Amino acid sequence: MTQQPNRQNPLSRRKCFQRMVQMLPGDRAQTAVCHLKADRFLDNEASHVFLFGSKSQEYLQPVLQNYSKTFDFSYSNQYWQIEDEETNEIYSVANPTQYKSGTDERRAAEQKDYAIIEKITDPDTGRVFFILAGLQDTGTRGAGEYLAKNWERLVKDYGAASFQILLQFAPGLGTQGAAVINRKIPKK
Repeated sequence: MTQQPNRQNPLSRRKCFQRMVQMLPGDRAQTAVCHLKADRFLDNEASHVFLFGSKSQEYLQPVLQNYSKTFDFSYSNQYWQIEDEETNEIYSVANPTQYKSGTDERRAAEQKDYAIIEKITDPDTGRVFFILAGLQDTGTRGAGEYLAKNWERLVKDYGAASFQILLQFAPGLGTQGAAVINRKIPKK
């Protein structure tokens, strides 16, 4: 398994990655998992890849465009948003890059955030991608925590199949305020 850190907040992405490693069964997980830097991502032939982050994750959009047509991330000077292409619903937050360090960062943490968790299997190679992407840092970290806490139930519900979950994080509750907005198995 590999993970690709988000350059916007590498420490937060590394914590998500470490939490994912902890949830893997058996002793082999500790030695079978590696943390790759962006320049080694394409050369690696790992069977499972975790991609954390949205705008700053350069491999997210190509993976979504190639394998999943459901969620579209877009970014403007005013808003960052996720559009659910199947329902035409748009979930947006104020552009977090507009916040100044300190006070504005705390204000951002008190707003709603949205994230997706998506498991995609490449039909040609069998390579499995797990995408954990929030519009802001809270959403990405929260997606990792949600996946870790709900792993057994997700395996029971979906087995080896691909799946998609759209989460909303309540204002002021951080990663603890996750609510599932939508859950589905992608169409083939």
